[in-house]
Amino acid sequence: MYLLKRSFFCVAIASVLLASCANDKKAEGDNQEEHQNIDMGEVMAPPVLPQPEEGVEGGAQVNMLSPGQSFDEKGNVVDMDGNIVMPAEEAKKNNIQEQPHEKATDDEIKIVQDIFDINNKYIATAKLAGEKATRSDIMDVAVQLEGEHTMLNDITRNFLDITHAKVEEKKNVKAEVVTGAKGEAWDKAWANKMLDINKEFISYFRRNENVVKHHELKNIILQYSEHISNEQQMLKDVIDQ
Repeated sequence: MYLLKRSFFCVAIASVLLASCANDKKAEGDNQEEHQNIDMGEVMAPPVLPQPEEGVEGGAQVNMLSPGQSFDEKGNVVDMDGNIVMPAEEAKKNNIQEQPHEKATDDEIKIVQDIFDINNKYIATAKLAGEKATRSDIMDVAVQLEGEHTMLNDITRNFLDITHAKVEEKKNVKAEVVTGAKGEAWDKAWANKMLDINKEFISYFRRNENVVKHHELKNIILQYSEHISNEQQMLKDVIDQ
């Protein structure tokens, strides 16, 4: 959930303000000596507001979206899974804005292309289970994997939009060939094939997570590395059954 920025210097600033107030009183002269003896514990410090970010017109406090967050079409702040973490009205009230978007390098754009290629193969192979699988748990896993990786494509396309980068996303990507007779043998063969692609995906992410410097692309890779690792255990579980 997005957390609003808060000043970690409130106490220090309040102390400086109070000390400055006391010094000003002393400078006024001995005729105001009684004011120097005020019990400072009884003086209420003025509220200290977060300092506006440099360059913001009018001094308005700006709070940036956290990595992995974005605005939906209604202006709500949402996470990578599309869950609302802050309603539009509250986001507007708190002056929530998108992070400035840095330009992706050629190497990073190539990585995005590779993510599309592996991911679309993953989705196409997941869809096979809807056509041939016999076990209900296999079908459920396939539907979940297809949904999560369709979302990864959407998030990746959004990254291209905000960075004004372009890649040629291949259409009609073919599924991996799953051999085996219909029934239990095919179901397990499918799960093993998905596990192979899953391992390929994790290996690719791990090789490139330190290569990528763009904070938004790195966040996609780190978060989906966790997603895909969880999927790996899910596939192993259906294979073992």
